[in-house]
Formats: sequence, C-alpha cells, structure tokens
Amino acid sequence: MELGKLLEHMPLYSDATGTPIGAIDLYEGGLRAAVDDQTYMVPIDYVESITPERELALGKVQVKMVVYELMGMKHELRFIMSVVYLATLRKACGK
Repeated sequence: MELGKLLEHMPLYSDATGTPIGAIDLYEGGLRAAVDDQTYMVPIDYVESITPERELALGKVQVKMVVYELMGMKHELRFIMSVVYLATLRKACGK
C-alpha cells in the first residue's frame, strides 16, 4: 500500500515519563501506526475516532484511537503522546 510522502513522525509512549512503545508516521494518504510490536497501515478515511482520554504531566495526553485496516479489521489503540502531536494527528484525520 502506497501512502505517499512522509509528513510527520510522532513518537508514542507507555507512560508520562516517556517510555517508548512505538510511533505513528503520518503520510499524505494515510498513516502507519506501530504500537506494542504491531504495525497497522491505515488510510486516513479508515480512522474512525481519535479521543483524548486524559491529560497527563509533561505535556502529554492518553489517547484512544479506533482504526480499520484495509482488510476491514477494527483495532482500538491506546497510547500516550504529546498534546502537540495529538493536535496534528486530529487535524490531519479530520477528527
């Protein structure tokens, strides 16, 4: 699946202190989410929701993201990311 040009690399964390668990790479045509040793290639239209669940210290937020893969499988992803990257991700996905 071709997603186009890489626009942004957004690190993901398991806690507010910055323990890395993966990243979201935002492309022109979709995103690649690598979370907890699983990788998902998701077109922008297949992102159902991006919901901030709670604010954390150090400018981070806990997020729940619901996506569908190309094969139609639904996935709920939970992670911690920077509030700045959350705004970028929500704007890019229209959420």
